[in-house]
Amino acid sequence: MKRTYLFLLGLILALALAGCSTSKTGQFHRPDPTNTLPPSEAPSAAITQPTETEAMESITPAPAGESSNPVVKSTKEQIFSYLSELFNEAYSPYYDGLHYEMTGYEETTDGNSTTSTFLWTMYFLGKGWDVGTDEGVEQQVNVKLQATAMANEDGVLDLETISVLMDDSAKGAANYSLPVEELFPT
Repeated sequence: MKRTYLFLLGLILALALAGCSTSKTGQFHRPDPTNTLPPSEAPSAAITQPTETEAMESITPAPAGESSNPVVKSTKEQIFSYLSELFNEAYSPYYDGLHYEMTGYEETTDGNSTTSTFLWTMYFLGKGWDVGTDEGVEQQVNVKLQATAMANEDGVLDLETISVLMDDSAKGAANYSLPVEELFPT
């Protein structure tokens, strides 16, 4: 009986989400039914395969951090995953409710080298160690970071080459010189 209910629930969920797609923020959007091509611009019914020469000409290597493979995450997503794992490893023994946000993301590429700067926010639940009333209250830490890494021709970052530095300037021009590990408890 339970399996039948789970199956029906899954079927209802699948039907409810049919026709939806996710954006980069993970929110669902239904396609706009009014956004259709006029008949004069619609593709013809006959589908033709490209010639071998046309297929080879259309293959160009993706710039660093951008993949022609739709399965590969963007550079931003790869850096976010890397830092989330790094921060979880460093702070999970001390804090609960860890989650992160990356804002103000800017990226430059030079060949296969990718450099990005962004504001990294770590959210956590206070333990009340310093101030008793902070226990269970969500708090945050903000730090301006710069990540540099090499990417292969498919856009996958080589995590052996990644360098993440903090901006240690109190004000004025950014000075990315301290390794992010300097933030971590010892």
